[in-house]
Amino acid sequence: MELADIKEKVTTILGGIIAIVVIGFGFLSIGTVVTVMPDNAKVIISNIGGIKLYHSPIDIEPKCIGERELSDNVITELNNNGIIAIMTAGDAKQNGYGICDICRDKGGFVYDSGSLVEIKAKEILGIKQKRRWENNGDWNW
Repeated sequence: MELADIKEKVTTILGGIIAIVVIGFGFLSIGTVVTVMPDNAKVIISNIGGIKLYHSPIDIEPKCIGERELSDNVITELNNNGIIAIMTAGDAKQNGYGICDICRDKGGFVYDSGSLVEIKAKEILGIKQKRRWENNGDWNW
């Protein structure tokens, strides 16, 4: 085997390895990582006519709880009458509350964290990643 043949084989092998790495990163960049709401996230619960639901605070709409308008006065009145309250998602599930379809369809209970490559690059560079929920369950608006 001559030196030229060895160089050609090494070049071919290295080219193949580089192509595999590039294609792998490409596939990792295509999809996104979706973060699901943690059980300690605070949600709004409602019990209207025996229908027990939990709602995303950022996506709740008047039609979620049968109201025409969700002003501060309406929310206070509903809270005072025990129609709505706040608890953690885990407690809501344990107490038989179901997910509000309207809030779910608007994406209120998930967060698109970005691609795996983007997440790891930010981690390596020390860039703080935006999160929808804090560790204590509070929402980032």
